[in-house]
Amino acid sequence: MNFSKRITDQYELYIFPKIRISDIISTNNKSDLGKINSKHIDFTICTKNSTPLLFVELDDLSHNTDKAIENDNKKAIIFKSIGKSIFRVKPGKRNEALFSINKILKDKTDYLK
Repeated sequence: MNFSKRITDQYELYIFPKIRISDIISTNNKSDLGKINSKHIDFTICTKNSTPLLFVELDDLSHNTDKAIENDNKKAIIFKSIGKSIFRVKPGKRNEALFSINKILKDKTDYLK
């Protein structure tokens, strides 16, 4: 069974791809808005009420460049400022990442019940 289908069925969650960070985080500060308006998160996993539970970034080998590392760090700081973190999936670690995501979602959904 497809992993995303299993998550949506098993935990009654929704997976939204390529969400703009400015659609997740609101700010009235124009400087902050400029920093987040053009940035995206690869996947946002939400409850059926659209409450975000987990933010996932798929890192490929291009994330090893200085510019990508800088952008990844900026995203991490933005999410940390709202008390959230980004789950990063590294190249070659897909199975381990899927296992970890499954455990995180189980823990979070058990907590919500």
